[in-house]
Amino acid sequence: EEELIPDPNAVKPANWDEDEDGVWEPPMIKKGSAMDFDYSTFEKEAETIVEGKQEADSFFSIFKKGLEIVTKVFEKSEEQKIQDELAKQLGELSKMRDELKESEGLLTHDFGEDNKFLAYYGKCFKKVIDKYTYEVCPFGSAKQDHTNLGVYKGFGDDQQSFIFGDGTSCWNGPKRSIHVKLVCGVKDEILTVAEPNMCEYVADFSSPLVCDGAALESKKKEYKRLTGKAILHDEL
Repeated sequence: EEELIPDPNAVKPANWDEDEDGVWEPPMIKKGSAMDFDYSTFEKEAETIVEGKQEADSFFSIFKKGLEIVTKVFEKSEEQKIQDELAKQLGELSKMRDELKESEGLLTHDFGEDNKFLAYYGKCFKKVIDKYTYEVCPFGSAKQDHTNLGVYKGFGDDQQSFIFGDGTSCWNGPKRSIHVKLVCGVKDEILTVAEPNMCEYVADFSSPLVCDGAALESKKKEYKRLTGKAILHDEL
């Protein structure tokens, strides 16, 4: 039967009341348990095992180095946990800033009568025309490949067009701009792009949002006649 001894590392609880709880005694543990392992005692006892000062110094050097490595590993682990948590919180903060920016955009932009153009907020439309890839992001920016054609400035033509300006400057010319005219169509799509004046672009953009009921139905029938496919609600 293994011998039990009082746990030398046990500490009397701070709220222990000897009048009510009686005399406090440390819990009993098995003699030789890892709980009563003491590095200082181990070092002293190890001195009696290793013969010769040089061998003892070498043994203790390795032993202490091992302790230092273990300590650093645990310290690094805790530090890494803090860094990971910090990175997580910064990511959440960045996400909140993006959401706040988007909310501010929703509050500051004019989305037209009855907010009918709200559906275009945060969306972009691309099309390749004459080897160039054009991208129009209503309420955002417009591009020709990687060239900035301008940032959204507002509506034009009684809310029948989007105006983009302050794009990349032309060589010895003005800053690029593009006037995107909205025309009735069953799908959201860039139709044409032209440059009538240096760095001043114009485009036609098909949109069901500028169609009245009768015109939209007519466009749907025409689309079905030409393609053999009915336009789905999700495609609008």
